[in-house]
Amino acid sequence: MNQDYNWEKYEEYEDLLIVISKKYCRIIGDFDLFEDLKNAGAIGLARASAKYDPENGASFETYASHWIKDAILKELNNNWSFIKIPKRQKLLMMKVKKLKNEYSQVENEERCLRLIADELGLSEDDVNDLLVLSYRVGGRISLDTPLSEDDETTIGDTIASENQMSVEEAVFRSIMEEEMEEYLHESLSERSIRILKMRYGDEKMTFDEIGKILDISAARVSQIEKTTMEILRRSGKFRKFLEYLAA
Repeated sequence: MNQDYNWEKYEEYEDLLIVISKKYCRIIGDFDLFEDLKNAGAIGLARASAKYDPENGASFETYASHWIKDAILKELNNNWSFIKIPKRQKLLMMKVKKLKNEYSQVENEERCLRLIADELGLSEDDVNDLLVLSYRVGGRISLDTPLSEDDETTIGDTIASENQMSVEEAVFRSIMEEEMEEYLHESLSERSIRILKMRYGDEKMTFDEIGKILDISAARVSQIEKTTMEILRRSGKFRKFLEYLAA
């Protein structure tokens, strides 16, 4: 048997391996990678089993976690160009990295992670994992990263078209737009969304104009708008909705 690997602890710590593998799948946004990451992590677990020395003071679980994560990160690094990452995750990783560069100039590491987590609504562990992943893959989440396999548009193209914005503002705006679009379609009917966009978007149409397009009365348009705006206000999304339309 190769002395660099010991598979005796695999069954005992398979749950740990599964948890860590799923965590990185969630960060990347693709659970189809689970088996590949688990297999890579298993090699890390086997190496940890062979090298572990209890006299070093760390528990085996802590020690093994380090080796599992390292093996998974190497797997991702080696196959990054073949991995499909959702647009939202690419933008989020880039946003976390940019905020880290900003906050690290004036804050210590612990507070830096806490500030980023609060700003993006993430846990500090998730922020840390996103940072580690973004740096370990050699900066391949960059302005040249394609938004998807079927779209040659890059993050840089999206940002470059908004040349009055900083990179950070453009990334945040892209994330905000996607989140708002998702919220609207989860909470409102298609007709309600369409009415709001016609009323508050670039065209700023009247109730009569909208009613003619949708073949309903102006009074009905007004009623739908009032109900929909109340939903947005109660959810605290009204201001974000206006920012979304202005984007």
